[in-house]
Parts: sequence; structure tokens; C-alpha cells
Amino acid sequence: MTTGPSRPSGAGFLRRSFRVVSGHVLLVTGALLLILPGPGLVVLAAGLTMLRAEYRWADRLLVRVRARIPGSSRGGGRLLVGLFGLSAAGAGATWWLATAA
Repeated sequence: MTTGPSRPSGAGFLRRSFRVVSGHVLLVTGALLLILPGPGLVVLAAGLTMLRAEYRWADRLLVRVRARIPGSSRGGGRLLVGLFGLSAAGAGATWWLATAA
């Protein structure tokens, strides 16, 4: 016998919270990278991909952002992941070199 809606488990809540917070951080970072040098649209798309399970507006906006990324029509997910991975590797190498000096 249940008395109300079930509450999410602790692990599910943490996973959802991590996804939402990380998605918003990537959105802010992507917005900054639209102005600063960097792959702003790719980072925006990564953030929206994380948020699309929680928010309908993120899913709608993701379609518009993907349309603006060159070469992302079909099979663009691989390009997106590749560019994001390359960007993350570059940022990590830059941080490593800056702290090693």
C-alpha cells in the first residue's frame, strides 16, 4: 500500500542533479565561448544534450543549435563528440602546462 508518489532514490537524485548542474555550466560556458575564442556552439550543444531529458525547451533549442554547427546534419553527433573531446583535451593540456611552470 502506497500513501503517495514515490520519492527518487538517493543515487537517482544525485545523477539527475549532476546532469542538470553540468548542463547549465556547459550552457554558460558555451555562451561565453560564443564571444571568446572557442567552440561555443559545440559546448552549447553538449549542455543542451545533458538538459534535454529534463526540459522541453532544451530539446527544441538543441535542434536549432545543431542546425548552426557546420557538418552536423547527419552523423553530426560524432563530430560534436570529437570537437568537444578535442576542446577538453586542449583545455586540460593548457591547464597542465600552466601549473607545471
